[in-house]
Amino acid sequence: MRMSANNLATLFRLGLTTTEQAEALAAETTRIAQISCRVACRHHRLQQADLDDVVQVVTIKAMALAGRWDLRRSSWQTYVSVIARSAIGDQGRRYSRESKLYQAMAEQLAAQENIRQDNP
Repeated sequence: MRMSANNLATLFRLGLTTTEQAEALAAETTRIAQISCRVACRHHRLQQADLDDVVQVVTIKAMALAGRWDLRRSSWQTYVSVIARSAIGDQGRRYSRESKLYQAMAEQLAAQENIRQDNP
């Protein structure tokens, strides 16, 4: 008999899952994370090349923070989706920092080239 993600997460949170149930919850968590990340890719908030990495981060974070999850406040799917949104935002901020770094490096190289051209 297949258990719902909410039931599995509740058992996991209480430390009552079998290995098989914990693996089933991890698989369901990964599936939810993949959906959130694919949507982010379609909306150009995440690059396709980073999808698998972000999915792994979300899955690990959700499983590690399962003790904070409360069924009275949200379903497991909603909880994982919120963690995914946060991880996608983190990745977006990384893109922004990298872009600024590359731009600064390019400007520095261009300035050095100008100095070389002025002083042969």
